[in-house]
Amino acid sequence: MERLQRRGRGAAAATGCFFTFYAVFVIQTHPFLSLYSDMDIDLASYFKITGSPFDTFSSSKIKSGEFSRQNNKSEIKSQLTSKPTLQSSQGITDNFPSEQDFEHGAFKGPYVGFSDFGQSEMKGESSTQNKAGNKSQYPITIPKNPTLDSLKVITDNFSSKREIGRGAFGVVYKGVLENGEVIAVKKLERTSGIHARRFQNEANNLLELEHKNVVKLIGSCCQAERQVVEHDGKYVFTDVVEKLLCYEYLPNGSLDNYIYDELNGIDWPTRFKIILGICNGLHFLHKERNEAIIHMNLKPSNILLGDNMVPKIADFGLSRLFGQEQTRLITQNVVGWIGYIAPEYYYRGEISEKSDIFSLGILILEIVTGLKNDSTSQEVSSRILIDNVRRKWLKSSQITSRYPSLEEDDILQAKRCIESGLNCVETDPKKRPTISEIIVKLTDKGTEVKQGVLPNGELVAVKKLLDSVTAVNQDKQFQSEAGILIDLNHKNIVKLIGYCYEIRKEVVENNRKFFFVETPKKLLCYEYLPTGSLDKYIYGESNELKWDMRFKIIEGICQGLKFLHELKRPIIHLDLKPGNVLLDDNMMPKIADFGLSRLLGEEQTRTRTLTVVGSIGYIAPEYRYSGEISTKSDIFSLGVLIIEIVTGLKVNSSSQDVTSKGFIENVRNNWAKMPQIASNYPLLEANCLQEVKRCIDIALACVDKNPKGRPSIGEIIDRLNWRKG
Repeated sequence: MERLQRRGRGAAAATGCFFTFYAVFVIQTHPFLSLYSDMDIDLASYFKITGSPFDTFSSSKIKSGEFSRQNNKSEIKSQLTSKPTLQSSQGITDNFPSEQDFEHGAFKGPYVGFSDFGQSEMKGESSTQNKAGNKSQYPITIPKNPTLDSLKVITDNFSSKREIGRGAFGVVYKGVLENGEVIAVKKLERTSGIHARRFQNEANNLLELEHKNVVKLIGSCCQAERQVVEHDGKYVFTDVVEKLLCYEYLPNGSLDNYIYDELNGIDWPTRFKIILGICNGLHFLHKERNEAIIHMNLKPSNILLGDNMVPKIADFGLSRLFGQEQTRLITQNVVGWIGYIAPEYYYRGEISEKSDIFSLGILILEIVTGLKNDSTSQEVSSRILIDNVRRKWLKSSQITSRYPSLEEDDILQAKRCIESGLNCVETDPKKRPTISEIIVKLTDKGTEVKQGVLPNGELVAVKKLLDSVTAVNQDKQFQSEAGILIDLNHKNIVKLIGYCYEIRKEVVENNRKFFFVETPKKLLCYEYLPTGSLDKYIYGESNELKWDMRFKIIEGICQGLKFLHELKRPIIHLDLKPGNVLLDDNMMPKIADFGLSRLLGEEQTRTRTLTVVGSIGYIAPEYRYSGEISTKSDIFSLGVLIIEIVTGLKVNSSSQDVTSKGFIENVRNNWAKMPQIASNYPLLEANCLQEVKRCIDIALACVDKNPKGRPSIGEIIDRLNWRKG
């Protein structure tokens, strides 16, 4: 006992703490589980020093055997529900056993105090009673780091009635806040190997992630809790560190409830939207972060559905919290997972983005076909599903049999999905496409343009809008929007000269029977510009555009955009890029596709521009990540466009893996100063070099991350036209 006292005093001296004996027991607690089975715990003494009730049963009952393991297990657990509180130094020391208690044997077991981690968590706790005296325990909102007690309150102490999901990593409960808002609370299991600080750091990183196709993490909790457990036939006190994650609540449930044949609840356009949304979410995780997030457990039950069946990837950060190897060990025996796992990951533990691509391929095949991957062993793996699809579904007849009312464009769309899915499940990871390449293959511009000849011999460009991407379906709506666009005239925008909206009856086959189906046909007729688009002329050292022509093109694009932005009802382009700037015979620029956002709808336009080849590098960050739309969205695109015209550099690769961030930094480092500009344009006179410098400065202002920091189109034109004397 003397040795024990010396240890306690030493610990107290080292920390400057006057809670002498309390320090002893903090040292002895394990950060996850503290077991004291080698001593008899005097419960009466424990309750006395912690202020907990002890009149229900006493130490004498335990010693006499009245409170035995067999018949009092539930009683002891029910009695030990109140957490010890540290109200004041005086209050605590009054309840601690004295040195004489130790010496005379009145206190036979160690006091199991809070661990350092649990102690720090308690300091940050706030009372659930507000200043007005409201005694409701339900929090109004969830902070980023909620307390364990608050999560218990909103889940009814993790009641089984609140359970809404169970998986390899834990159980998900429905949490209800005071204002009626619902969240999902995931109580993680098998977390003994996760250090608390590491968990909190990784969780805080995940809290920053925001994309419409990933489930939003809104809070995390890592807190020690006093529990009673059985160990070697005795009940002991432990400190258990609970780890929980709070997510947005999605009442529609997971994808596996909707896609299979026996349910057959969703049509092809919805299925394609889900596929594209999953791909966009995975692109965000793989390509749009400083460090790629590899999911490692992508399957239908980890795809949740929000409003309007918008898919959201769930459980995307757990591999970081648990570590890659532990994630593999936890998930490899889970029912329903093995059929989605890449072979190199299952057998050798090799992890890369291509592991997720394999899982995505299986997921795409399931969504398109409605077939379920029922593999229960890696030997069988997903080969049954893959072989079945390869044999039958590459033929259009199988697609039309499954989706009898599809038009030709949609059939081709479904076929592209099948081909992409099969490419994803190649055994060799190197042969699988990147997520960017998948998106490129799955999508097109939503239009088909052909050359037409009028009776008078005049050439026109006829653009057919694909039905699957057209939001405006009613005759009057389409004619109203198209009629407005026809009335627009400016030398720097492509002239719309006519449109067509017509209902056609077409014959479709279903189960060897033929039916008539009414389908709308929508076409737009534009002036024909044989010189083509700007992207054919501005890149590389071999182009022939001199600086005066480049400056003229920049001025013309700005004038066209000014016309669109200053209309009584402004038109925001949302897809301004070199491919949408056409040139006439005199190299005068004309903005094309400027009204499609009205005909297709803003959300559909965003989906297209996020995935079409050559679009993603021009998209403003606030539009790309959260769908915020303003004229400043076009200004960002204009800035990237001006940089390309001035420098001859191209913003993004064909695979879309390179966005505008690195491109802009390159220009900022190598083009912002006059000596650098002079080295890139060695033959230009001083006044022309000033024009180049002015264009670069304007462009860099246009690509400010903050939309409010970007100039208006009027301010840009004023700066372009400014001349030094």
